[in-house]
Amino acid sequence: GLERQVACVAASKSNGGFGAAARTRSGASLRASASYTTRHLLASTLHQAVRVTLQYEVTTHAAISQGAPMETMKDRLRIILGDERLARLEGACVLVFGCGGVGSSCVEALARGGVGTLLIVDKDVVAPSNINRQAIAFESTVGQRKVDVMAAMIADISPSCRVFAHDAFVLAENLEDLYDICLQRQMGILTRVDAIDTVSTKLALAALAQTRGFELISSMGGAKKIHPECLRIADVHKTVNCSLARIMRKE
Repeated sequence: GLERQVACVAASKSNGGFGAAARTRSGASLRASASYTTRHLLASTLHQAVRVTLQYEVTTHAAISQGAPMETMKDRLRIILGDERLARLEGACVLVFGCGGVGSSCVEALARGGVGTLLIVDKDVVAPSNINRQAIAFESTVGQRKVDVMAAMIADISPSCRVFAHDAFVLAENLEDLYDICLQRQMGILTRVDAIDTVSTKLALAALAQTRGFELISSMGGAKKIHPECLRIADVHKTVNCSLARIMRKE
C-alpha cells in the first residue's frame, strides 16, 4: 500500500539515498522501489498541477466573461501605495541625465514604479563592455543608441508611460540650453536625476540646480564599494567615504 511505499522511501533516504535497501518488520530484505514511488508521486503532483491550472483558466475565463478587470502591472503597486499615491506617481515627471550603468537601472526602476512621464538624455551607444552592468546592454542591443533602447524597454514595461528621449551629449557647455529644451517638452518636472560620470558636468548641473532652485538627485561614487547595505541618501555636505562626493563638496 501507499503507507508501505512511503516507509520504504523514508528508510531508503535514511540509509544513504533512494537506491538503498530497506527492511520490513519481519526481517526480510526488501529493495525499496524508490524510482517507482518517485514516478508515482511526480505523476500525482503533475496531475494536481494540471487540475489547478485548468481550474485557474476556467475561473479567469469566467471573470473575463463577467467583465472583471484584468490583472495589470500596477496591481501590486496599488496594494503597496494605495490609489492616491499611485495616481501621484502616474502624474509625475522625472528627468534623467545619462542612461549608462546608473541611469539605465534608475530609469527601469522608475518605469516599474509607475512614474507616468520620463525624460531621458544620452548620446552614447551600447558597447559590448556595457553588458556586465547596464540594464539596456545585451548582445542584441550593441551598437544601438542608448536612449532608443531605453525608450523601448520603458514601453515594454509600462506602455502607458510617456517617454521623451533626447539623443544629445550632456556637457557643462550645453547643459543649461539642454535643460531648457527638456522644460519645453514637459513642464512640471518633479525631480531631476544626475546619472552622469563626468565631474565637470556634474558640477555644472549642481550649480544650475542651485541657481534655478530645483531638486537634484546626484549619483556619487560606487567604485570599490563592497557593502551596498551601507549606502545612504544624504545632502552632499553630509556625505563621507566617497572621493567623488568630496570633490563635489569642495567645488
